Amino acid sequence: MSHNAFDYYWREYKGAIPHDAVVAGQDGRSQKAYIGQAYVKGFGLMVIHIRPNAKELYAPICGVKNVNEHIKILCGHQPDFKWIHATAKDLHVRLSGRHGVIGGHEDGLGSINIGRISYEGGTQIGKINSFGIGNAYFKYVENPWKESGEVQSYEVLVYEKCK
Repeated sequence: MSHNAFDYYWREYKGAIPHDAVVAGQDGRSQKAYIGQAYVKGFGLMVIHIRPNAKELYAPICGVKNVNEHIKILCGHQPDFKWIHATAKDLHVRLSGRHGVIGGHEDGLGSINIGRISYEGGTQIGKINSFGIGNAYFKYVENPWKESGEVQSYEVLVYEKCK
């Protein structure tokens, strides 16, 4: 059941992937990649990459933070989501007239969008600092999940309800 004007929602995540979880791509081992959200005390609500059967999850904030509680997974009708190319400089223009899916917020700074890049033969999910107009970088956790990376070119998740 939706709690907003759109037919997607964040569901509590305890390790099992719900049947309606939004698939964001595949990792380098051909496992599906999912979009997560986790509260990181003192920093806000961060976008995280969820890998099935992962024992540890990480958020790209002030380097990398391990998260193991207050985790949610994005769920909804898969065909209603689309990935569009954007850059740190043109994100806000590319999202004009579209519904960019908000993945969380950084305390004291603003909202963050959900992004992805191709990385080491798979898809890497991360956050887009969309509060930085003209400076909206994509940040992610690099393999082996101990360092954060930052790029200027990426894809951003938008919601486009099928009619």
